[in-house]
Amino acid sequence: MQKNKLQKINSRLNISYVSIESLRPSEYNPRFWSKEAISQLKESIKCYGFIDPLLVNAAPKRKGIVIGGHFRLSIAKELKIKEVPVVYINISDIEKEKELNIRLNKNTGEFDWNLLADFEEKFLADIGFSSEELDEVFGIDETPEVFDLAKELKKLDIDKIKVRKGDVWQLGSHRLMCGDSTLASDILELMNGEKAKLCLTDPPYILDYLKGKKKHGKATEGFGYKRDRRYLETDILPPDFTGK
Repeated sequence: MQKNKLQKINSRLNISYVSIESLRPSEYNPRFWSKEAISQLKESIKCYGFIDPLLVNAAPKRKGIVIGGHFRLSIAKELKIKEVPVVYINISDIEKEKELNIRLNKNTGEFDWNLLADFEEKFLADIGFSSEELDEVFGIDETPEVFDLAKELKKLDIDKIKVRKGDVWQLGSHRLMCGDSTLASDILELMNGEKAKLCLTDPPYILDYLKGKKKHGKATEGFGYKRDRRYLETDILPPDFTGK
């Protein structure tokens, strides 16, 4: 009996191309897809074609029911693809059919984050990796770097800091201020009633430019932090931004 089961399992799979009209989604499939996922799968199929066959039931009472590949089927319909590759499997027991559907959706393995770190972050983002997933791959070591002010001053032979926030120096026709460019009061004080002809800025602010290491040992590149990417997408600064 066991031998017969193994023979069925090990039987060769035959791929057939069938009309998309002959296929029906199962009524119980628990999966759903985000707009981002839909966009990514469309792009994949446009680039590489329909290369992953659907798994379809061939049992008389369930003929044409899709067991695996509902997402691909829905995208194929949107792209007006007439025929798709399928592999037929005969499962008359609907409970077994449901079990296989869940197994196909669940048993997909895990990523090796170390190996993923060899890819470019933009490439992974383009093919659908979420911010949280990119943080797993590229997030920097969260151990903060400590700036030793006393040590740095000693290198410069400076015993005491004389500059204070708000100080302004007149350098010929120019003015230099130790202040905060995000504060209107500091800008007004610096300009002293004048209007600038040119303003040079380096946004976005609040991004972490300190040295760090990726979680998997590589030098920090780009803005892998979810926090940094969030501020790249908005012009709203946090209420406690000033003074950081």
